[in-house]
Amino acid sequence: MTAKLEHLALFSGKIRDSSPKRFEQVPDGQENIRLLPDAMSMADLLVHLIQSDKVLFSILKTKHIPENRGQPQLAKTIERAEYDPLHHEFRQRKGMGHQFIVGLSEEQLQTNITSKRMGGLTTMPLLEALYGFLDHEIHHRSKLALYLNHLSI
Repeated sequence: MTAKLEHLALFSGKIRDSSPKRFEQVPDGQENIRLLPDAMSMADLLVHLIQSDKVLFSILKTKHIPENRGQPQLAKTIERAEYDPLHHEFRQRKGMGHQFIVGLSEEQLQTNITSKRMGGLTTMPLLEALYGFLDHEIHHRSKLALYLNHLSI
């Protein structure tokens, strides 16, 4: 494993440290709150990020990133009893992400991955795709912060 991969794995862990803490702060009964009618709820964001992890962990097999747009009602309307196991699953995926990244070889990092993004098909090395996945979670952390701010937490 290279120092670059170890740094990337540690960075991914730091990113993931924050998100579960924010999902944990969602008060009981507020899992489905939307700031706008067509916005994703906290539960939708949680399901969307879990789906993104699943895409990441299958990327070496599929060599493709399908269009994975977050959307309202992705989680449907869920109760706390359904939200908590999703939150637990999301939290567990932190270690999986670290292991996935540190387990990559230099050859695998150069594997071409296709992605349907921004309305077009793109090809990029896996390393670039990894940065895209990290950027994606950072992007959604700001939404989590906005929701929690709205709830005065």
